[in-house]
Amino acid sequence: MNQAFGTGQAVHSIGDAQNFEEIDRPAVFFERDAFHGIQDRPQYNSVTDRQLTDRFSLVGIFSQPVRMRSPIPDYPTTGNVEMNRRIALKHLSPLISILTAVIGASAGLAENHPHPRLNVDLAHHWSAVLLAEQAIPNTGTGSGVQQSRPSAAQLRPELDNRLKTALRRNFQQTDRIISLQSLLERYSRREDLTRAVKTYWTVVRLVASVDMLSQSLSELETFPCPPERRPYLEGLKGGITGQLIDLRGQLAAAQFELAAWAGVTDAQGRVFPDDIPHTGGYNTYIDSLFHGQAPLEVRKIDELLPLVRQSIYLHFVAARSARDAWLAYRDAANAGAPNVEAAMQMWHLAITENLRCLEAVERYNELILEYILELRRYGQAPSNILPMLLEEGSRRVVSGAAAGSTPASRNTGDAATSARQADLSAERLPFACKNLGPFTPLDRPQTLICRLIAFRESATVETPELTKGFFSSITATRLEDFVKELARFCTAESMQIRADKTLTLSEYLSNSSGQTEDRRVRTIQYWEVVEAQDRLFVLIKQSAVLSELFRVALREAERPGGAELVLQIHAERNAADAALQDAHADLLEKQFILKKNIPTSDIDLTAVTPPFAGAYDTRWSELAPYITPAQRVHLGKIAYRLPGIYAAMAQTASALLSADLARQRDAEAYLRGQIPLNTVLASVQLEFDLWLQFIEGVGQYNRAIAQYAASCLPLASLNDYLKAIGVQ
Repeated sequence: MNQAFGTGQAVHSIGDAQNFEEIDRPAVFFERDAFHGIQDRPQYNSVTDRQLTDRFSLVGIFSQPVRMRSPIPDYPTTGNVEMNRRIALKHLSPLISILTAVIGASAGLAENHPHPRLNVDLAHHWSAVLLAEQAIPNTGTGSGVQQSRPSAAQLRPELDNRLKTALRRNFQQTDRIISLQSLLERYSRREDLTRAVKTYWTVVRLVASVDMLSQSLSELETFPCPPERRPYLEGLKGGITGQLIDLRGQLAAAQFELAAWAGVTDAQGRVFPDDIPHTGGYNTYIDSLFHGQAPLEVRKIDELLPLVRQSIYLHFVAARSARDAWLAYRDAANAGAPNVEAAMQMWHLAITENLRCLEAVERYNELILEYILELRRYGQAPSNILPMLLEEGSRRVVSGAAAGSTPASRNTGDAATSARQADLSAERLPFACKNLGPFTPLDRPQTLICRLIAFRESATVETPELTKGFFSSITATRLEDFVKELARFCTAESMQIRADKTLTLSEYLSNSSGQTEDRRVRTIQYWEVVEAQDRLFVLIKQSAVLSELFRVALREAERPGGAELVLQIHAERNAADAALQDAHADLLEKQFILKKNIPTSDIDLTAVTPPFAGAYDTRWSELAPYITPAQRVHLGKIAYRLPGIYAAMAQTASALLSADLARQRDAEAYLRGQIPLNTVLASVQLEFDLWLQFIEGVGQYNRAIAQYAASCLPLASLNDYLKAIGVQ
């Protein structure tokens, strides 16, 4: 019964990779609020993705001469040129300001921010914590253009105001207001407290989501859709309306659960949250608290917090960019040049990114709670943890407004008043961060517009990623061989992103107990890391391609429809960067699972064993008589499911290869002036959607094989088991 199932696969080896840089963390507990954008992420060492460092700035575009393979095409255009010029000035001016000022330039790294010192007795005297917002100005110069590199503190007021407005707008007088403090006072057991607080934040997210979708649907009514395209618009509107109805149902269920945690009966009315979640920076001080010996779970949260925080604002910026594009398309439609499909894509993208932003906010606050409870577990947290969860300005959002008072908020009043308030707080607290005064909107200098126009007239653009095939190194001529080589290719390329300690599946399983359940679980854990690594690699590639596409689009900003297209591609690449950040956090979390099972490892682990991607012979008819009745149905379902998963995976690989060829040909046709740029954008989106779908399919396939083989061969040796899952 120890006979192997699948076809063995050789482990793919990779040479020494370059170092994977560490994130420069904030040095203040609650909080030094800096939005560092793409630079704050680890710098992925991929030759083809060097454009990542200047993704959010026009500085790289201004300062680096680039070359176009052939001139921008002069394909036939229609429409009013003057109308398009007005749209370009109206919508591209804010974009230029955002690119050079709000989202941040590559100048001004995190170490330029002051690092307030921690009181040495902090760990022993925690009575409360002040979350003091900082908006530290930071300037740099790129190509002679003075820039402001603001922190997330300058984006945060808008996000917090949206959350507050959503709660106040959806509150009804018959609702019973529930504060987070009331839940903290009611529960002390960790499991109960965790579930109660998570339910609270879920209700807040759903209220904000319902409010956002309602506003988006109302805004859609302002779009002047041509009669022949009305069914398309109504179909899209109906889909979002259905999503809104579903969210309202989820909200009702979550409020019912929150009422149970709050001890409120149905007769007392619907419960409604009074506080908004924390969206500012959070510093953990684990080195000071644990003297360099922090437990693994604490270290995991410490690393995840800044990543999830960045994800909040990356999705937030992506949603704003998509809405800018949507408004530009709406203005063009009002001027007689409608592009319904593109307009609806941007309207829908804005909704999607807003929902993901709210999900990231919820996840961020769940991590904060998890961290505080871990500190309590080790005797490092105070008895009153509310000040570690919320600032004063995030509390009493509804009750304060209902009472006619103004809830405490950040950045209100003049700088002197703010400083006095911070000084008074510092007298009562172990440490505090000084509030630097009110948030000032950023200027949008017209000189930058002139500079961009001059750049579009004179610069050329290099397009190596747009016009080359991504899979040219794969020489397979049969589909089944191409599928195998494609899976190996993804794993081999993803290994070069990080220079961590390598770990084979054999090494990881050799540390297990050898029991069926342990072997199955560990194999699945390993494949989940491989899938996360591959997804990160593909998203890095996607971000680089969209960056090139954006550079090309800038040349067409003054053509009919060009301004809207620039904003659309800008929104798409911002959304891609947000997805990239999510993938990074997901990989980090999955890697910590591997580290937890290898106690001697104190660095991140890179999985190097490629997954199996060939046809799998289950031999179910031979094995079925030996399977216990309790497992027969479950394993039989897997045996009959595996061929379908493989066939779908192979079909996706075939479609991906076709999409790769289509993207190359479309890019070349665009450069010859034969097709518009939005056709190239559609090809790029199709290819990367299929690529991510393929990676997901490979992961699903190998997890199912692991479940099947581990259960069918419980007594197999490690070598026989590895052969059975196709990796040896």
